[in-house]
Amino acid sequence: MSPPHARPWGTAGVGLAAVAACAACCAGPLLALLGGVGAASALAWFWVPALAVVAACAVGTERRS
Repeated sequence: MSPPHARPWGTAGVGLAAVAACAACCAGPLLALLGGVGAASALAWFWVPALAVVAACAVGTERRS
């Protein structure tokens, strides 16, 4: 009877499969989070300067009265 063949890549293969499964499972929520951050950033790109203009106008009107 011959001894069973050792597979040195067996443990690494299982570890690689576990990492791939974790990445596949976590990719959706992470992409959604990054998409939300991107959308908020795009909104802030417009909103913050507009808010600064409104604040400057409010301060300018308050000084005139």
